[in-house]
Amino acid sequence: MRRRTLLTAIGAGAATAGCLGLAPTSSEHPLAGETQSVQVRADSTSPHDLDALAEAALSFWEEHSEQYAGFPVEFEGNNDEPDIVIAYSDSPAGCENVPNYSSQVLGCAPVLDGGSVQRRPITARVVAASRPPGAIRVTTQHEIGHILGLRHNDAPANVMSNRPADRIPEYARRVDVWETVRDIHDRASEATPILNYGIGLYNDGEYEAAALALEIAATDLQAFVTRLDAASEEIDILEATVDVETVAFETLRELFDRLRRRLVVAVGLATALAASARADGQTRQSELDSAIEYTETFNSTEVIQLRDVAVALGLVRAFDAEQPVIESPETPTA
Repeated sequence: MRRRTLLTAIGAGAATAGCLGLAPTSSEHPLAGETQSVQVRADSTSPHDLDALAEAALSFWEEHSEQYAGFPVEFEGNNDEPDIVIAYSDSPAGCENVPNYSSQVLGCAPVLDGGSVQRRPITARVVAASRPPGAIRVTTQHEIGHILGLRHNDAPANVMSNRPADRIPEYARRVDVWETVRDIHDRASEATPILNYGIGLYNDGEYEAAALALEIAATDLQAFVTRLDAASEEIDILEATVDVETVAFETLRELFDRLRRRLVVAVGLATALAASARADGQTRQSELDSAIEYTETFNSTEVIQLRDVAVALGLVRAFDAEQPVIESPETPTA
């Protein structure tokens, strides 16, 4: 494999991507058997090493292009007169005129067939933003695959398919984790009025009714903690699964910890205040003091944004708040 250094021109312009100006001249693919010079242009806020991700994607095709595209190809870095530009950005701008464009597109590139002629440089556009590095790499592989002549129904499906279930490793498990967290979050929100109702009864001196409402809230909230712990075990399985690189595990665990901490504190608050309601005298005051401490901790614990969980799981882009979290199997990818 040819060694190369991919240079990055920050914020540089890029040629328009798309199947434009193609005309058959022969049956041979224009990249077949040739060394293609590549430039990486990074106009993205991504915290990841985009040069390294581009390098990994190019290495994949150097190793597998003959198997899947039917011809060998090599790549080398060239910032002056590149044959191919890999342009990273935080939006799909520049992909509007290519086939199958939608607001959910994560990248685009022209599909070059045998005999195609395309003005150089040929541009592959890839949305980076805050997506996990593995997701960026796979999208880069996908767009380079188009340049090599591959379409969405071609192998390898985990790179070229436009179906999330094919393209995203352990997709079903990720969706299960997401749906569990969403359900816990929503149902915990429904339990909060019961907790507040119990607090209101306590403040009104209706201790028996308050204790009952607070105990119901504590039981429900504790069940959510148990379900969240089970979902955390699914994250452990994801992390141990070979080739699962598209999950931001550190961020995901931080989000889980914050949600769990908030639930646990809410359980402590409901339990302590229920105990205070059922006690009297000095014991009641002691339990009330404990409940007040829980209240202060609960109010200071930051609420998570559900969409952040989906982004960390690699199920959704970070910058488009209107994009559905669970992609449709028919969602197009340019």
